[in-house]
Amino acid sequence: IVAITVFIAIQLLLFILSTLPTFLSDQILMLELWSIGVASCCWLLTWLFARQLTQPLLALGKAIELMQRGETVTIPQTTGRDEVAQLTRQLTELVASWSRQQEELKTFNLILEEMIEERMVAVETINKKLKHEIIEREHIEQALQLANQELQRQSLEDGLTGIANRRCFDERLEQEWKRAIRTGDYLSVLLLDVDFFKQYNDIYGHQQGDKCLQYVAQTLAESVQRPSDIVARYGGEEFVVILPETDIDGAKQVAERIRQRILALGIVHSAAENHTLSVSIGAATATAKMLMTPQKLLRTADNLLYQAKENGRNRVEVAMVTEFSRVA
Repeated sequence: IVAITVFIAIQLLLFILSTLPTFLSDQILMLELWSIGVASCCWLLTWLFARQLTQPLLALGKAIELMQRGETVTIPQTTGRDEVAQLTRQLTELVASWSRQQEELKTFNLILEEMIEERMVAVETINKKLKHEIIEREHIEQALQLANQELQRQSLEDGLTGIANRRCFDERLEQEWKRAIRTGDYLSVLLLDVDFFKQYNDIYGHQQGDKCLQYVAQTLAESVQRPSDIVARYGGEEFVVILPETDIDGAKQVAERIRQRILALGIVHSAAENHTLSVSIGAATATAKMLMTPQKLLRTADNLLYQAKENGRNRVEVAMVTEFSRVA
C-alpha cells in the first residue's frame, strides 16, 4: 500500500512537471526512473515486512487448528518483543498447560478405569456369593417346608396304622358339621371296636395285636369309596368313620360292608365267637342343626356301639339323631 501510494504521488508530480518546458525533459526522465526505483524498493520492503508479520500468525493459526483436533502440537517460536512474539509465548505456555492437563486427565482416567474394574470384580464376587446364599436359603426353605409338611402329616396320622389320628378326626368332624349346617345334608358317624381285643393281645401278644389293628385299619380304608369319607383311629382298638352326605340307610350299608370284610379276613381269635376276629359298630346319622353339636352325634354312635356289644357283638346298631334325642 505504501509503495503504491509513493508511486502514485511521484506520477502526479511527474505529470505536473510534464507541463513545464522541454528543456526540463531530461530531468523529468531521471525523476521517473528514480520514482520507479523508489516504488520498487517500497514494495519490496512492504512485502518483507508483511511476510515477517503474517508467517508467525499463520503458524499460530495452524497450531490452534491442530489443538482443536486434539493432536499434539509444537508452537513455533518467535523472537523479539513485539505483539506477535508475546502472543506466541503466551500461546506456548497455554499449550504446555493444556498438555499437562491432558496427561493428568489420561492418568486420572486410567486410575478411574482400574478402580471401576476392581469395583466391578468386587460387585460380581458379592453377587455370586449372594446368589449362592439365596440358592442355599431356598434349598433350606424347601427342606423346612417339606419337614413342616411331614410334621403336619405325622401330627394328623396314626403312627401304627397309617390312617388319620384322633386329632385329625376331631378337626374334620368339626369341619364336616359346619358344612352340613350350611348345606342341610345328612352327616353320619360310625364308631367301631375290635371284639375281645384285650384277650387277643393276651393270647397272641402285643406284636400280633398291632398287626391285627393294621389289618383292620387297611380294611376300613378300603371299605369307604368316596374321597370325602374319613377313616381314623379313635384310640386303642376303636376306629371311627365320618360319612358326609350320607343318610341312615347309607350309613348302615357302609357299616355292614365293613363288618363283613373284617370278618372275611379270617383272623384267628380263639376267645371270640366262631374263633374269628370281628368288630361291633355303632352308626349314628343326623341333619346338622344350629342347636346341636357334633359331640352329640359322636356320643350317640358310642352309645350304639355299647348297645351292639351288649347285644352279642359282631353286629351293627344304627339310629337317627335329632335335637330332641336324649343321649346318656
